[in-house]
Amino acid sequence: MIINTLVYVMSLILVVYFIFIIIKIYFNRKIKFPPLDAECPNYYIPKNKLGRKVCIARPIYKIYNKNCNMVDITNMTELEKCNWSRECDIYWEGITNKKINNNSLC
Repeated sequence: MIINTLVYVMSLILVVYFIFIIIKIYFNRKIKFPPLDAECPNYYIPKNKLGRKVCIARPIYKIYNKNCNMVDITNMTELEKCNWSRECDIYWEGITNKKINNNSLC
């Protein structure tokens, strides 16, 4: 009798837990990933120079194209960031993998 009651209580707790998880997933489905678009490409450091936002490549990151060592992102649109990262062959989290209406930005 005690075992039957214990099994009943445990299965009830498990069902309530699964219902809670399903509700939590349903209401959080609109969370985008990454949560924030990266200000600069991967391996770049954001800096302010004379009131302009620039991204500078870290010294340990080998950039063979000298035009890609630094980028001024002050007034860049997402499409311009995408084109720059494609020209320089540099991955930019939140830009190169961004999709709008299931169409890739880059």
